[in-house]
Amino acid sequence: MAISFFAFHGSEAQRQTVIDRIASLGAQGLLVKRNDKIGANQSLIEALADGPYDLASAHHNCGFTAPLLQICDSIFEGLPTEDGPSFALALVRAARADADISDVTRQFLKWMFEEAVAGLGPSRIRSTAREAGHVFNQLSESGGLTAVQQQKAKALAKQARRRGAALPTEEDRFVAQALGTVLDNSAQFANYAVDWIAKLAPQPSDQYRRYSRKLLELMATA
Repeated sequence: MAISFFAFHGSEAQRQTVIDRIASLGAQGLLVKRNDKIGANQSLIEALADGPYDLASAHHNCGFTAPLLQICDSIFEGLPTEDGPSFALALVRAARADADISDVTRQFLKWMFEEAVAGLGPSRIRSTAREAGHVFNQLSESGGLTAVQQQKAKALAKQARRRGAALPTEEDRFVAQALGTVLDNSAQFANYAVDWIAKLAPQPSDQYRRYSRKLLELMATA
């Protein structure tokens, strides 16, 4: 049975409350990165939670899942300071109150890994995976797939040949493995994945801008 997560829990009134709060904080210059907090300033998660940094409270107010909130937070923190408030406001405006956003995390991460693999190649990403955190260690192994994963891959390849479908490339397999690594851990490491891949780019700030545009697109079309 599919699980649905509606933005703002399906409440247009709640959506407008959150939009008004984010707009007000942005207009007053009070919506800032965590490291820049002084006095009444608030980070993105604090603004969504309407209190201390707490993913559960933020989810209660806006309906975004914890992994999605982590992705939003990583992008907000990675953007140039002047871009953060406008991204935050565009984010809460993008999602309709009746939008099922349950698949946005998977869609975003899949796109992120596909783009990275196309531009950098699996070997470049794999060589940096160990530094990205213990959960990504399996991606840093030269063999790539574990014995169990290799058996599954062979079975899927056999099914694909029977159907006359194209076999997955090395890049396809790496994207699937990377996506599985994050999602199999309940996507609790989504923020680490975003920061890791973004910082492989020559200009990480430009990459965070690309991520912000893609996330807004996925939210608006959910």
